[in-house]
This record gives sequence, C-alpha cells and structure tokens, in this order.
Amino acid sequence: DLWDDRPSDDLHSDISHTLLNFPQVGPASAGLAGNRPSCPERRISRGDGQLTDNRRGFLRRIRARMRLAWLVATAQRFAPYVAMAIVAALALSWLTPFDHGLVAGFALLGCFLVLLAVVALFLPISDWDAARAAERGLGARDVFTTALEFDYDGDSIHQLIQQNAETLAAVSQPSRAIPIRVDRTRFRQLALVGAVALAIGLLPPLG
Repeated sequence: DLWDDRPSDDLHSDISHTLLNFPQVGPASAGLAGNRPSCPERRISRGDGQLTDNRRGFLRRIRARMRLAWLVATAQRFAPYVAMAIVAALALSWLTPFDHGLVAGFALLGCFLVLLAVVALFLPISDWDAARAAERGLGARDVFTTALEFDYDGDSIHQLIQQNAETLAAVSQPSRAIPIRVDRTRFRQLALVGAVALAIGLLPPLG
C-alpha cells in the first residue's frame, strides 16, 4: 500500500527500529544446535551462515530497498522544516535589500538532498538486519535469520532450514517486504508552504 495515514515521525521511527533494534541471538538459540548430537560443537554468531547467490542477491536488494524507505521517510519528516527555511530566505529577500533569497533557498535544498543521499548510502545494514526486515514485511517467521544461524550441511534439519529460506527468497519481491509509504499530512504541509513561497515570489519586493 503506497499511502499510509500514519505521521511520518511514526514511519521514520518504525524504519529506524528495523535498522537498529533487532534482537540479539541468545543462548536459547545456540542450545537448539547443541541438542542434536549429530552436529559438531560450533559457535553460532549473529549473521553467520551460508548464503547462496540467490539469497545474497535478495538480501542486497532488501538493503537497497531499506535505504530507499529510510530516505523517503526521513525526507517526509524534515521536508516541511526545510521548506519553511526556504520561505524565510525568500521573505528576507522580499522585505530587505538582500536579493539572494532564491539562491539561498536552492542552496539549502541542495544541501538537504545531498545529506540525505549520503547518509542513506552509508547506512550500516548487515545481512542479519536485511533478513529480519524482510521477515517482518513478508510475515515470515524467522525463515531468513534462522538460516543465517544454522548452516551445518550434515544435518537434515539444517538442510531443510536452508531450503525454506532459498525458496522464499526466490519467490519474494523486495517491494512487498519493504513498502515505500507516503505521508499525506506532510504533503499537505508542503503544499501550504509552497503556496506561501509562490505568493512571496509574485509580490513586488519591499526592500
């Protein structure tokens, strides 16, 4: 669903939670492997596991989608404030002899967009983070993260875990797992600020 009536603050917080607050692998999960005598003792660590080309490509697309979702949600959250700053620069140019308000506005907008792009590009998203986000979006219960934890080839249960993850990665779309939502409230705010900016631009300068 493209449209979402939740405030973009909630959207931004939800994506930040997806990126930063995944549960750690605890002793209980390690104990699952230890209960099977056929498996040699091994340390199960977060993000450890076999990745086929199919699953590696799927998680790479999920990471790209997460970056895009974060960028859109963050832009919607802060865009009205940037727009108000641009309107303030235009108003200053209209009321005073300062005649570089339009240039200042474009410079501010450019800096905002570049900053968003750079931060989104370097967001630290591991395979585990991408797997957890995909599971949440697809409603799959720990299919990908379990496959990252348990990867012993000599055990039939582990092979089934890997097969389930491989099948789900083959049939799933990142756009379904990580939807891009648009906040209507922020767009209405932007439209209002844009109307004010247009009115200032059409009025003769007073400065």
